[in-house]
Amino acid sequence: MKIIIHALTGLLSLLLISSNANGHVIDDKHLDGALNMTSPISCSVTTTDEKRVILVSLTNHSSHTWQFLSWHTPFDAWFSRFMSITVLGGERDGETVQYQGALAKRGEPNLEDYETLASGVNLAVELDLAQAYELPAANYLITINPFELHPVGNDSQSFTLVCPTLKLAL
Repeated sequence: MKIIIHALTGLLSLLLISSNANGHVIDDKHLDGALNMTSPISCSVTTTDEKRVILVSLTNHSSHTWQFLSWHTPFDAWFSRFMSITVLGGERDGETVQYQGALAKRGEPNLEDYETLASGVNLAVELDLAQAYELPAANYLITINPFELHPVGNDSQSFTLVCPTLKLAL
């Protein structure tokens, strides 16, 4: 009976590790999940001194240079909807704030459409939310859409970056 319990415990542990690992691999090393490795790129989303302006920062902690298509990311200015803003509390609790910025129709990307993030470098952008959203006084949850990064010179591997959410009180 003890052998069966130990076998089931081991099997359950393997299932938990498999379900928690998110499958990102670079040079045969898992980046996240149950193996508890750090991701090569970190993202922070913070407020600034101005109420409706946020700062999105990426930092490359790896020895690789990474690149990403700036379209549909915070580094695209306001030419696409790359985030969602949800009302927290009150009569409008859970309501999504409508994006009112521009939507660019594009062809194929060229080199200028890619951002490069060298090893040890921090890339940051300030975003004035009032340029694309109507935000009356309320509490909001800001969620940046995940986006994909690739090591320069290796398009077969990629990393999906998920930025933390930000609670904003106006």
